[in-house]
Amino acid sequence: MERERSIHACENIKAQGLSNDQIEPIDISEAVMRRIGERQTAGRFQGRAPHRWAFICAAIGLAVMLSTASVLAASEYLQLRNRDGEVKVRSEIADHPLLVVPQPEEENSPAPSYRDRVLAQIKPGQLLAYSIDNGNGTRSIQYVFDTRIESSYTDFAQLAAGKSAPAIPEPELPDGFAFDYGSVHPILPIADNDVTHAEYDRLLTLFEQRAESEPGKDLYVEEAHWTEANSSELEYSNRQATVRIQAIKDAIGMEALFPSNYSQQIHTIGGIEVILAQAEIQGFPNFAAIWYDEVSSTHYRVSASGSVELTAEAFNRIVASLVKLTASR
Repeated sequence: MERERSIHACENIKAQGLSNDQIEPIDISEAVMRRIGERQTAGRFQGRAPHRWAFICAAIGLAVMLSTASVLAASEYLQLRNRDGEVKVRSEIADHPLLVVPQPEEENSPAPSYRDRVLAQIKPGQLLAYSIDNGNGTRSIQYVFDTRIESSYTDFAQLAAGKSAPAIPEPELPDGFAFDYGSVHPILPIADNDVTHAEYDRLLTLFEQRAESEPGKDLYVEEAHWTEANSSELEYSNRQATVRIQAIKDAIGMEALFPSNYSQQIHTIGGIEVILAQAEIQGFPNFAAIWYDEVSSTHYRVSASGSVELTAEAFNRIVASLVKLTASR
């Protein structure tokens, strides 16, 4: 089973990163996050909004999902605002295309990383914290988790409701699509969060005590307590195509960066503005949609790729159904 990547308590949120991983990694999320990371750091926002992700980068899960080559430069962008005029989504086209680089085959498997060693211990539903010796007397706390539900949409919906995660309604999909998995992203314990700092302090004390009582170890693992989640992800697939829906609640805003392969437009669906973007990559159409539900303070994004049979019209119908379903909740 694919598991969530480790996430340092004080580094930029990646999905999320929903998308994750337990939330699957999207092809160029790392490159995009490095660009966004130059603009802002997680600590800057955690102090202002303890429960929120600041300008969550929608490029995690958006960069490889959207029909024609774009000629827009990086300075041109689209924005979605709420009733008060605050920018809730900013979507930008970069001045360079997405380049798909094949991964070289490895002759020998690399030695397991700290993350790999922790993942070998994790059980379904767990959030594990681990600490490693940085070599300078300081310790960092990182996390991995497994919240992936593969049984049914009903079980995923129950998990999301039980953890106060944002709701994702069951989508109206073309024939042939079936439930793949659903997951949620726990709110991770960090020092500067009014809600989670007590759990962070508990873990830090445990790790310090274990370092004193078990000297010489390079890795310490503890189960972290968590009760809430701030994002959800749902995926459906058929033999060729994948449709992924992600929801993030209480984010200050969302920022998306698309390579120049993409074009984007704003459409109004049921009174709600939606950014629709698309591209053709290696002969396959890729689509994405982003919108903000003001009533629930939730950002949604939908992506689809993998099959020439999934047309723009079909994708737009999926998005329209989800916009209406989320707005009716």
